Amino acid sequence: MYLRQSKQTRTDGRVVTYLQLAENEWDASKGRSQARIVFNFGRADDPEVIERRRRLAQSVLRRCSAEAIVAESPDWRLLCAWPYGDIYALEAMWKRLGIDAVSRVPNAHLVVAGDGPLREPLEALAARRLAGRFTRLSLPPQQMPSLYRSANVFLHLSQEESFGNVFLEAMASGLPIVAHDSARIRWIVGDDQALIDTNDPNATACGITAAAKQGLATVKNSIARSKTFSWGRVGKMYYEFFCEVAGPVQISPK
Repeated sequence: MYLRQSKQTRTDGRVVTYLQLAENEWDASKGRSQARIVFNFGRADDPEVIERRRRLAQSVLRRCSAEAIVAESPDWRLLCAWPYGDIYALEAMWKRLGIDAVSRVPNAHLVVAGDGPLREPLEALAARRLAGRFTRLSLPPQQMPSLYRSANVFLHLSQEESFGNVFLEAMASGLPIVAHDSARIRWIVGDDQALIDTNDPNATACGITAAAKQGLATVKNSIARSKTFSWGRVGKMYYEFFCEVAGPVQISPK
């Protein structure tokens, strides 16, 4: 079953698009499949038709998520949520920003630093689910240290990031980390941070609660570990890597 569109050209030359819910049936007499219209939505640009499609998409996704569809084959990967509708995309971002998890932690206040085209709908969503407990800021880089120092926990749920300088910035400010448990992130932040499965909002909420209770020792460890990623040490690691791959490297002074 699929969403089918048909077009009609009016006498004035305008082309009108209509949407139908259809499924293909095999026609033995013709030796080919043929579309059977299950339901006519109406004109594609009709606001009532758009709303009916939105409600249908929500109903389907409550019973069979896009992740479940993709997970049926290891060759599939969800690259874009927009084809599933604006609501699904916003729900996914809502979870990735931690709004879902923070809403499960009593008295927790989520501060999101950043901006983008989905700012307004996300703020509206947060206003409903984190009423009075959500703030979005857009700050220049030089003011970010002050924001870090004002927080109790650093929450970063990204699962795909090349390195993650934000982790080092947070640790340098003494913040406990809540992040996805992966070998790469563990290599950056160490083993004493709250690393969890960020696909599970309950686990993330527990991680936030645990991180907020960490003591001075964790703060000191975070600051000390951030210093191990100084430019001097990182440069030395690159040099050793190049020597391992290409052999000894002679560096001549300019």
